[in-house]
Amino acid sequence: MIGLSKIFNPKSNTLSSLTLNSINEVTSGTNSNALVYYENAVYFAKGIIVENEQAKYSISVVPNPVTSSTTFEFNLPEEGNADIQIYTSTGELVSSITNNLYSAGMHKISFDVANLANGVYNVVLNSNSQRAYTIMVVGK
Repeated sequence: MIGLSKIFNPKSNTLSSLTLNSINEVTSGTNSNALVYYENAVYFAKGIIVENEQAKYSISVVPNPVTSSTTFEFNLPEEGNADIQIYTSTGELVSSITNNLYSAGMHKISFDVANLANGVYNVVLNSNSQRAYTIMVVGK
């Protein structure tokens, strides 16, 4: 995780936590651990909005798009077994990270995409009868 900030929702007049997972400066193609101002720069940031950080199942893919390997970052609000499954856009299961016991909190798992074809994949986190979803774009 890069940082924790707040984001304001004007419709509900509330603040939510915003966890930044990655910041990329598009014009130079550099990744950063912090937002730094450069003249004529374009930034792409990926983050997760969570209402209650300790009670939210979530999963993200960093970096995404993926060229060779990536990291699945996931949050579990309570201890339990968790597995990550990767499906093609047509629903075919192409990979599964085995069911392991994890403590509550954020976790990271590295994943090599060498055996996957270019395309868009659905990534599913299963834990304690809960599911979280994200997409992964593979472009080698």
